Amino acid sequence: MRKAVLLCSLGLIGLLAAPLGAQGQGQNRSEDVRPDGKGDRTRYVPPRGGNVGAAPTGYGISYHGGAVLDTVSGSPTKLYFIWYGNWSGLDSTAAGILNNFAANIGASPYFNINTTYANGSSAPVVNQAAFGGSVTDNYSLGTSLSDSDIQTIVAAHAGHDLPLDTNAIYFVLTTPDVGEVTGFCSRYCGWHTSGFVNGADIKYSFVGDPLACPGACEWQSVGPNGSGGGDGMASVVAHEFEEAVSDPDLNAWYDSAGNENADKCAWTFGATYNASNGALANMKLGALDYLIQQNWVNAPPSGFCALSYASVPPPPAPSTPSLSVISTSEIDLSWTEPAGSNQTGFNILRCQGTCTPTVTVAQVGATATGYHDTSLAAATTYTYIVQAYNSGGSANSGTASAATLTPPPPTAPGAPTLTVV
Repeated sequence: MRKAVLLCSLGLIGLLAAPLGAQGQGQNRSEDVRPDGKGDRTRYVPPRGGNVGAAPTGYGISYHGGAVLDTVSGSPTKLYFIWYGNWSGLDSTAAGILNNFAANIGASPYFNINTTYANGSSAPVVNQAAFGGSVTDNYSLGTSLSDSDIQTIVAAHAGHDLPLDTNAIYFVLTTPDVGEVTGFCSRYCGWHTSGFVNGADIKYSFVGDPLACPGACEWQSVGPNGSGGGDGMASVVAHEFEEAVSDPDLNAWYDSAGNENADKCAWTFGATYNASNGALANMKLGALDYLIQQNWVNAPPSGFCALSYASVPPPPAPSTPSLSVISTSEIDLSWTEPAGSNQTGFNILRCQGTCTPTVTVAQVGATATGYHDTSLAAATTYTYIVQAYNSGGSANSGTASAATLTPPPPTAPGAPTLTVV
């Protein structure tokens, strides 16, 4: 969620750009705002504006041709933690909370949401992740850090006391006495980017301890695992990890306003429950409860925020619709569905003329077998497709065309009555 400035200064990002064509979706979308990597806004910063460019090529989010991590089964993306500052003295519980998160996020229903994203070869993200380990850094660059300082800290450890790993995210986690001068606590709670580090394209992230600004960067002062900042950090780490996998170089998945997947759901938590200490939580990972923000599911009909995603097979295609012309402005559609259909609903696609419909003009429910189309132009041919959809995909019927009735000619008036005056 933050990268534009670093791209200019480094000039070496994007070395892993994938080929075009993820899931058959176009990437020439120069009108879209590119992410700056700092979309993990504080609670006080309003969300970025709605989509201002072209219609999305995904489901509320678009693919732009860049690399995507974690697409090879058996080769999970790793999380490495660099604990910067005096953690034993300022927030001693954070390590246990975040280490447990990193060890259990892979194969979770939550991280399964990222399987709705794919690279340019249509290879989807695999629901896998692994905790690669951690090191400590005792204020090597002081307590006031810049963006470039974060990269310097990563470079001091990646390839030295941590492996140099291009299929990983390095998290620089800072104690509450450490500031990030470009906007921690005022603009953002964390960010991610990539850079050329020690000869490799390395992905990394900054996440600060919200005890520095609890009203801005954590939802509740006491989390499900205690009063420290680790609970609040877990939600930010989740946010950055989701985005670093689906958009590692800030040129893959984002919407036209520059929001990456987790940005679209920031500060929304879905259904919650009370942990044993009374704090709100919404998921259990390993032995611990967490309150983690939702993530954007890139699935039909239009994408949505959720805490989990259950992969289901796409529905079978409905029959080609039968069309009945009713009047000069009405056509009725009817169709059948195969036995055992699992659609969530049907989209009605229509175009004018003998053509291939691409525009949805109506949605009907899962049990519908017909649709009454109105307000059509007289004596005009319309072509229809009925599209079944669910969270696993969609399937189209064949096309069917029909023309509305031609209006009858006007009735001739009667013979005029003549009056001689």
